[in-house]
Amino acid sequence: MESINKMLTEREHKTYQWLLCLYRFIRNHSEHRNRLVFLCRSVALFTSLSFIFLKISAAHAALTVTDSRGNAITLDAPAQRIITLSPHAAELVFAAGAGAQLIAVSEHSDMPPAVKTLPLVGNAGALDFERIAALKPSLIILPSYLSVTQQQTLRALHIALYIADAQTPEAIADDIESLGLLSGHETTARVAAQRYRTQLRKVTASHRETAKSLSVFYQIWEPPLYTVGGGSLIDQAITRCGGHNIFSTIAAPSPVVLREAVIDARPQIIIMGASEQDFARWKNDWQLWPQIPAVRNQAFIRIDPDLLHRPGPRFAEGIAALCKAMNQASGIKDQD
Repeated sequence: MESINKMLTEREHKTYQWLLCLYRFIRNHSEHRNRLVFLCRSVALFTSLSFIFLKISAAHAALTVTDSRGNAITLDAPAQRIITLSPHAAELVFAAGAGAQLIAVSEHSDMPPAVKTLPLVGNAGALDFERIAALKPSLIILPSYLSVTQQQTLRALHIALYIADAQTPEAIADDIESLGLLSGHETTARVAAQRYRTQLRKVTASHRETAKSLSVFYQIWEPPLYTVGGGSLIDQAITRCGGHNIFSTIAAPSPVVLREAVIDARPQIIIMGASEQDFARWKNDWQLWPQIPAVRNQAFIRIDPDLLHRPGPRFAEGIAALCKAMNQASGIKDQD
């Protein structure tokens, strides 16, 4: 929409310059004044009507994008009332330039700080559908991990739904651009997406050759013991940093594993997406198994979970922090 308006402004300026030249010509050729005046007025009228038609068409042009799951979302006009149902979705909306149009968020949404003042509509386990409907949103952005029943209930509200579920780090930039288009901030979103892509390329290039020999166990939570499977965003981040996820053969994005399986895999590094308090507790739990190289060498790394567990605009920052930590631990070679 912004690009269309810019295009019209440039055309109007050029037309003005052309009409000005025509006026000067008429003034200097008085013998043809009447005929030229009529021609000038006709051209001006036609041009004005053309611009009006183009602007009306632009204002009413449908906005269509495809979300992370391949669903087509079409809006008749930019969404002015947006609700997000996951913390990363709120971050994506702000990155796209549509923070002022965000009217409600889910629990645990804390970035950017402005979202903390917005009304809450529940969490992934218990959404307040009545409140969502009462707020009359024109667009709802949700994560893929909502239950089928929850998604069906949302669709029954006949509100446009966009599933933000990037499958690669690069696809996060696509989400930013799509939400920018749906909210009327196409240019702002394009700039933000390009900035993210540039950051991602720099991180990948600078750490491509580091820590290649390191086997990694990534701990999400305990108990039970959650990790990351092959193909997940965090698994891809570990690979970009030169490491090898010991559970990369598991297809599930966040499987539960047995502690014995970790002991048998003998990871050289244990990375924890955890708060400082959980990190201290989990690290202490592992001290019972010094036969694990990561434990014997105290190769434990804490990563801010909000950076890597949220597929949002800070994910590239999370990869940078992960690569830096793994690079510092790259001197560990003990496999025994």
